[in-house]
Amino acid sequence: MPYKLGRTYDKLGKSRDAIDAYTTATKVEPDNRLPYYYLGFAYKVAGKKKDAIYFFEKYLDVAKDANGHALLAELVR
Repeated sequence: MPYKLGRTYDKLGKSRDAIDAYTTATKVEPDNRLPYYYLGFAYKVAGKKKDAIYFFEKYLDVAKDANGHALLAELVR
């Protein structure tokens, strides 16, 4: 599962590989909210705020979590 591979890469500090794995996971399992969430974090850490916001918003679309908007606002500061 690409999502789990992405988590492994994250733990190893391999951000670029993690981003690639999460991106693949969004294509394989478009209804799984977690790859979008972790892509948002990966891009935030990489200093790519626009990409981070995009993937956090995708996470919110898939998760349909009413509390997620507050989380998004906090994370992109």
